Amino acid sequence: MFKGIQLAISNYPGSALSQSFGATEQAFSGAADVQLAKYEAIYQQALSVGCTPLASAGDWGTANFTKQAGGNNGSGASPNYYPYPTVIWPASSPSVTAVGGTWLQYHWRWDPQTTFASYVALTNCGCNAVISEHPIAEAFLAWDATSTQVEAVWRDDLTDIYGVNVTGGGLSAFFPTPSWQAGLPSSLTQGARALPDVSWNAAIDGGVLVYCSVAGGYQPNVAGWLDVSGTSASTPQIAGLVALVNQMRASLAKEPIGHLAPKLYELPSSDFNDIVPQTFGSGANAITLDNNFRYGFGVPGWPCTFGYDLTTGLGSPRAYSFVYDLATKFP
Repeated sequence: MFKGIQLAISNYPGSALSQSFGATEQAFSGAADVQLAKYEAIYQQALSVGCTPLASAGDWGTANFTKQAGGNNGSGASPNYYPYPTVIWPASSPSVTAVGGTWLQYHWRWDPQTTFASYVALTNCGCNAVISEHPIAEAFLAWDATSTQVEAVWRDDLTDIYGVNVTGGGLSAFFPTPSWQAGLPSSLTQGARALPDVSWNAAIDGGVLVYCSVAGGYQPNVAGWLDVSGTSASTPQIAGLVALVNQMRASLAKEPIGHLAPKLYELPSSDFNDIVPQTFGSGANAITLDNNFRYGFGVPGWPCTFGYDLTTGLGSPRAYSFVYDLATKFP
């Protein structure tokens, strides 16, 4: 991976570097100081030539895998996760812009017509090979048309139990609060690097269509169009916005935007959609998405709040003003 980054540094200075990989910080164990220092040096090289490193904040909420788990096994059944809130690197690096996930519902709104408990009981009973076609599942996944846009913190663990995918976010165990996050409440940052910085749609429902020409890889034995989701999808989409920023800056005879994260905290709040708690359904069927707790794991999640939070950061960019301000407000 870092050979690829060094190739970009040499051949594509000023480019956006989208990284969809990560390891739980604690998985580095005693080698953390030495290993992370080597990688940080490469990121500093990237920043020195105007590159914008971006990294996925993770798809496992606060319950991230140990080294013995071998990374994301996709089942959510592995016991090999840290029993306390963790974050993944390189998203935790202060040299990188960390990208979290939201669930965008455009002209529709989730409206569960049965309880979450009923849906969980269905997924555990093995009574239907295609759960999505079961009446209880259809009732739980029901939706209503709306003329508005609804955007919640990304928690597919509630609507796709087998995936148990949730946006990552939290506090770094290794990196202190960078100067550009000094304006965040110290009661929130607790002296640590907070992540993510920004978010974008990462949900399975509304995922990105990607064409895979060779079977294997993202999904075994599958070639053709795939519905890709997760912060591995939100991160390259933010990279696309960075490309637009750099294009506009070039038209103004300016250098590429470079290290993005510090500049995000100087933008007006109007450049972001603030992701706040959202309640779907009503009565006994009501479900509120207000944290990045990962269903089935005993690790508490961080709350999704008004303003900056440890689930979606500053929120999702309002693309037009976001790009315009990054292009024009910075030298």
